[in-house]
Amino acid sequence: MSKKYTVPNRENDNNYMLDTTGYNHIIISAEKMNIVKKSVSYGFRYYSTALQDIELSGKGAKTYNGECISETLYIPTLEFKQKIDIVNKELDVHLVPEIASCMRDHSRLATTVIDASVKSMWYRFSRREDDYCIECSADGLNFDQMRICHMRKGDGKIQFGIYACSPEESSFKAIFTDMQMMECQWRAHEGQQPDEN
Repeated sequence: MSKKYTVPNRENDNNYMLDTTGYNHIIISAEKMNIVKKSVSYGFRYYSTALQDIELSGKGAKTYNGECISETLYIPTLEFKQKIDIVNKELDVHLVPEIASCMRDHSRLATTVIDASVKSMWYRFSRREDDYCIECSADGLNFDQMRICHMRKGDGKIQFGIYACSPEESSFKAIFTDMQMMECQWRAHEGQQPDEN
């Protein structure tokens, strides 16, 4: 089944992002499938991501080794893939456009939904000792957090970079411009004082 890209209606309180756990709960029984199908008549709308579909399609979930080469860790069965196709069709599951950050050798992709009409993005990569923050912005002024993480042994000299790719079998042209090195823009967390007991 070919899914359509759709930006979720933020006015709808019943948007639901299906991840692997969500799919597994739905396909566990016909009773659960019928309950979820009924929810569509109450205004529930279901979404997934292209990266999620790669995991569920049989191409496998990806992690990255020390050479930044993806490794397949899980291959779903044919029966599982067929059940996912039924869920996608019955619930009219749409794809949300997204951008992602990837930390090599430490974790998998973290994604952020963006409107398909956005053609330019700003990114900011900040560091405080061995803690890191990745942000994105549609206007270069107001940034949204994509990921905060701690990198073991990440407080010394590091290498970092950017790349663009499509999770689908397609291509596009990406141009990176205006790269700058500057003082850390990630505000220090002043923290909440501990409770007095």
